[in-house]
Amino acid sequence: MKWYEGRQGRQGRSFCLVPNPQSPIPSPQSPIPMLKFLPEQLQTILSHAESTYPDECCGLLLGYLVDGVKTVVEVIPTANAWDSEAENFAADNTTHSTERRYAIAPQIMLQVQRQARDRSLNIIGIYHSHPDYSPIPSECDRLYAWSGYSYIIASVQNGAASDIKSWTLDNTHHFQAEEVFTMKNLTPQSPVPNPQSPLS
Repeated sequence: MKWYEGRQGRQGRSFCLVPNPQSPIPSPQSPIPMLKFLPEQLQTILSHAESTYPDECCGLLLGYLVDGVKTVVEVIPTANAWDSEAENFAADNTTHSTERRYAIAPQIMLQVQRQARDRSLNIIGIYHSHPDYSPIPSECDRLYAWSGYSYIIASVQNGAASDIKSWTLDNTHHFQAEEVFTMKNLTPQSPVPNPQSPLS
């Protein structure tokens, strides 16, 4: 297994460790980036966040980008792969558990990338939870983030999901809030997503 870090930096609360994306999608050009979801897709994220509490959950978003607006076609929960190998890679001289850290295994990222390509979709975002913490990205979240992706954070307080926000990087590599819009139906160009159990 090979790990890649998103950006240099090893401080902050929540450490995002994911494989280097093969083909990052273009950054949204609209002044206020927008991410479109079906209500049940948002619920999938919230339910996943609650089910892993007090550990952090994580997962991937498949979809497409049109005129600066990202549309989610499928939410794919993944297992939190933070382990001793990821710990050694981070090398921040501290010991953390999955309550404070998350990682997506490289083989899972590659598997999902293949699924997306076969369906003419992209990985458009990553989500994770903040147990007993606000849905605000930490400095470490920012340092390890990749341009063009949506970063959804679900806050879970005492085991219950309490808030969810989406963020994306601007041209100065700082997070800006992304508007989340819920749809009644997917557009005709996208298939209805099939629920999946967490990949591990």
